[in-house]
Amino acid sequence: MITMDTYGTVAAQLNHLPVQVAVLNAERGTDEKEKYIQALGSDRCIAVGNGSNDGKMLREAMLSIAVIGKEGLSQKALKDADIFFTSIDDVFDSLENPSRLTATLRE
Repeated sequence: MITMDTYGTVAAQLNHLPVQVAVLNAERGTDEKEKYIQALGSDRCIAVGNGSNDGKMLREAMLSIAVIGKEGLSQKALKDADIFFTSIDDVFDSLENPSRLTATLRE
């Protein structure tokens, strides 16, 4: 999980999950997110975001997902995403059931 952790709550929210959390610098986060995706391998990463600062990360990832929630969704993130969901729970459900993604992304 890479985040700028605007509200300072990510560690507490994810402490029960087997994930590593990297809190990025708010002033350099946009570029840092892109570099994380590149370092992990763009061709094997899924990026999920909703903010303007997620654009580079979303463009870099093999699959990019925009999510609208209580914070809203920036136009930049929506433009750079492959698909759009209205709930992070729906994102995880679709990742667990890839046929949903196949149907959505089929051309």
